[in-house]
Amino acid sequence: MQRRHLALFGFAFTIGLVFSGSSAGCIEPNPNHCYNNNGDAFCAERHPDWETAYCTDNSCVDAPNDGCVQEMPPTECWYCMGGDAGLCDDEDTGTDTTAETDTTDVTETTTETETATETETATETTGPECVTSDECDGATPLCDDGSCVACGDAVGTSCADDYPDSPVCDAGSGACVVCTEEDASACPMDAPACVDNTCVPCTMHEQCPGSACELDVGTCFDVEPIHVDGDNMNCGAADGTEANPYCTIGAAEALIESGMKGVIVVHEAAGSYNESITVSASGTRVAILAAADETPVWENDSGASLRADDGGTVFLHRLVFNGSTNSGVAVTFNGTAYLTRSRISNSNQAGLTVSNGAAYVRSSSVGVQAVNIPAVSVTSGTVEIVSSTLGAGFGGSASGIACNSGAGSSVRNSIILTLGAAPEEACSGVALEGVFLEADSPDPFDDMSGWFVDFANGDFHLVANSPVFETLSTFATWNTGDPIVDIDGDPRVNIDGEADFPGADVPN
Repeated sequence: MQRRHLALFGFAFTIGLVFSGSSAGCIEPNPNHCYNNNGDAFCAERHPDWETAYCTDNSCVDAPNDGCVQEMPPTECWYCMGGDAGLCDDEDTGTDTTAETDTTDVTETTTETETATETETATETTGPECVTSDECDGATPLCDDGSCVACGDAVGTSCADDYPDSPVCDAGSGACVVCTEEDASACPMDAPACVDNTCVPCTMHEQCPGSACELDVGTCFDVEPIHVDGDNMNCGAADGTEANPYCTIGAAEALIESGMKGVIVVHEAAGSYNESITVSASGTRVAILAAADETPVWENDSGASLRADDGGTVFLHRLVFNGSTNSGVAVTFNGTAYLTRSRISNSNQAGLTVSNGAAYVRSSSVGVQAVNIPAVSVTSGTVEIVSSTLGAGFGGSASGIACNSGAGSSVRNSIILTLGAAPEEACSGVALEGVFLEADSPDPFDDMSGWFVDFANGDFHLVANSPVFETLSTFATWNTGDPIVDIDGDPRVNIDGEADFPGADVPN
């Protein structure tokens, strides 16, 4: 219990300190004295560096003008709570009480503030991270059950649901994108392929699943494929589906009317397809492809195995033309042929013949072992050969490529070799770039060189550790637009300006 006594004594002594005179001659309270404030608490605020602080009216102890001292004063002049509250004695809490009260107030205030902050933080932490996917982006674009998650982790929503313009999930990055190499379903017809999550024109047949690419315009064939399998035992009931395929390529080609488009998928058979097919008439566009992971063999016993004639266009992919009595592929009278990842070998005439037409050869091999027969013959028209291997046999006329005029033709990043004395290229005016010839080898080439798996039979896969292996490994330069895979589908460097193998094969 606090005891207070009237401060009547010592008034005369303290009046000069507790009270001050005004300019008008009146006596006024000294506003800077603890007596006229809240006592010990006032002193504690004015002297924060003191361990203890007490308030006195200066009547019984010497004190500064503010009345504050560091030692507890006698009770007859101790005003722990200021003059209005009266004197204090040793049962009062004084500075300690005031300090405890102030500390409690500060503690309570701090605790309240911390509690409020913690509550706000907890609310922020425990509240939903998102309500809609608009609040998410980047690698966690979808709002699923209140959290932003990667597209592959979402359960209750999808890229197609929340991002119509980027409907495909890129599982690798977690982002919603326009397309991926595996899913280009959102791409338009004029840009049906996907490169770096962007829709682009197709440049490879693999970019058109279940169909083929019109390589000259970059669109996918918009037709149902016709299947062929020479091993089908029920040819009479065939309807061209994969389950019930036709038995011959000719039967499938006959279904494609003049001026129309068609895709033929050829399956591997126990024997070879012994046929001669002609695709003709302007506007007729036919793609003939090997079925995935199969290697059908096509030969013939009269005429070329495949002829593009009279304005017809053919796209040939992953086919093996072997042992034809004439040419493997012939292009005549304004016909056009695109040969990709295919092999022509052991024909009795030039493996590829162009007469008043155009042929485009990429990641393919053309080999002829007959005496005095070139691998590629161009009597008129043009050829464009990239990343391919041309090989001819013995004889003075057995060049890798022979033509009346090479104007408009080109060969890049390729290998041209012959077994005989004929020049590798006998094509005046043809543009050559990055083409490996025998003269580029540290050793002469012949049928015993061992550079290829089986040159004599048209297998132009390179042999590792051959005398020319190191030279070949950096001989060509890859540029944008060049094939990104070799004849087997193995990747090339795919970096502008990087060294690359010439020819059809990149050794594993």
